[in-house]
Amino acid sequence: MNYIAKICLLFVVIMPSISFAQQNVFVVDIEAAALRSDYAKSFLKAATKSDNYAKGIAEYNKLRSEFKALEDDAKANGLTWSDEQKKTFNENFDKKVKQVNQLGSQLESARSSLQGRVIQQLTPDIENIVKDIIEEKKIDLLMNARAVFFQKPEFNITSELTKKLNEIKPPQKQSDENN
Repeated sequence: MNYIAKICLLFVVIMPSISFAQQNVFVVDIEAAALRSDYAKSFLKAATKSDNYAKGIAEYNKLRSEFKALEDDAKANGLTWSDEQKKTFNENFDKKVKQVNQLGSQLESARSSLQGRVIQQLTPDIENIVKDIIEEKKIDLLMNARAVFFQKPEFNITSELTKKLNEIKPPQKQSDENN
């Protein structure tokens, strides 16, 4: 390849990067901004204090303490157990592990569902705020912060989004918490 062809090829490869570098690029974590908002915090606090969720947490804590008691008993007395006692222990232990894991998964699923509801409720406000921030900062490219390997903090608008969301969407009042 001759010298001129190499220079042309170099420009073809480098020019898009130079052009991209001059763009106004920012990142945002929409989910984090939504869940850090005062509205989301109040919504989730109210929801986790509901009777069903509170009962689930109490049951989970009870199961965990029973599980811990089984572990402690095995450490203290396991060496003296007969084969039948070991078999009974293992059955009870396996049953308790399954109960703890199952209830833990149910609680996590419920929390995740609540978070999804909050994000869904906040989406119209988030979209409007993001549009305003894009215009205000003259953003050419807005990327998901979770998909970016490295970013300087000044190019992340997540906190700004949360702040503006708090300004227009106040925490829920007591009467709204049951919705």
